[in-house]
Amino acid sequence: MLDAVNSLGRALGDLPSARSDGLAEVGLRALMSEAKAEVVDGGLRFERANYGAAVLTFLHGDRSAWFHKKLWEWAMDLPLRRNDHRQTRLAERIVGNLVGIVLRSRDTRPLVWLNRWTGRPNLRPHVVQALTATAMSDEVGADVRSLLYRWSRLERASDQSLCTIAEVCSGELARLYPRVSLTRLSHVAHRDSPVVRDAIVTAVSRLWEIPRLRPRIVEVVTNWSEGEPGGRTKTAWAVFAALTRSEAHPVLLTWHDESSRTGLVGAVARLFDQTEVDDARTEFGESLLDAALMSEASRIRIVEFLGDVVRRGDGGTRRLVRLSKLTFAWQPVDRDVTSPDRRDVRDYVVESLHQVDPLTVGA
Repeated sequence: MLDAVNSLGRALGDLPSARSDGLAEVGLRALMSEAKAEVVDGGLRFERANYGAAVLTFLHGDRSAWFHKKLWEWAMDLPLRRNDHRQTRLAERIVGNLVGIVLRSRDTRPLVWLNRWTGRPNLRPHVVQALTATAMSDEVGADVRSLLYRWSRLERASDQSLCTIAEVCSGELARLYPRVSLTRLSHVAHRDSPVVRDAIVTAVSRLWEIPRLRPRIVEVVTNWSEGEPGGRTKTAWAVFAALTRSEAHPVLLTWHDESSRTGLVGAVARLFDQTEVDDARTEFGESLLDAALMSEASRIRIVEFLGDVVRRGDGGTRRLVRLSKLTFAWQPVDRDVTSPDRRDVRDYVVESLHQVDPLTVGA
């Protein structure tokens, strides 16, 4: 233990040497007795309640910035040297002490060192835990939420760091601060990276499980879909595709919310204005037809929604043709005998769309 303390002292450059090679210095048992401590499972446990935490907090506050830098470099590197069951236990202890220091000192700077662990899947949950606990705290909550905001907008942020932010903003933090969480997710969604895009889809899908957040989610993701193809627009349709596989289809959810419904109509119209047929358009279009199979009421609403898509601005006939092609691909004529329900939906949708064709209406 004295060797370890001495090594740490040399590394930090701000601690006196505690090494004793002879009999002239105080021994380990005497030192522990004086501090009222004992060795348990390889660690030092103090008899006095919270004494260890108090000593660590005092030491952290009493030392220089150079000491802090070296201390956290050393601590964050410890779990990276292990690849066994002790890694998790060690990470838990480090995060516990880090969070404790942040809360007691009201200083968020040590949280920056957590970025060292974001690239390790087995250590990332500890980062999420620390950021969530501090972001929801009374002591530094506002400061940590601001820190997450800055990180979400940082151009040089790594994919792993942004994925971590997405996970934090889709957990308990979102239940208490939904608008804050969605704002940070909106910034992360700008990153044109498959890894980050998958993280955003997972994050928003988690939030979709909270019914009260669904209207706001539709509004936010609809805003993401505005702009040129790629980047956040591509992420928006990846998210919508995932949400359509849930129990609540976004189109049916927004039926009684005129503002959200209008925004979604515009987004789908832009999607079918694109020349290239991509997976997002096919998947979302087919999800509408699948929803129309659920009930007569759903069928009527889906058809009315698609009619609004065709009537939205210029290019209605072009969108009608593309929707009709998608509908026949969803239910080919040669399978009508085996799938009469899908056949009926297809025929009803196609016939209803032709009734709102801009080229024939009023002719």
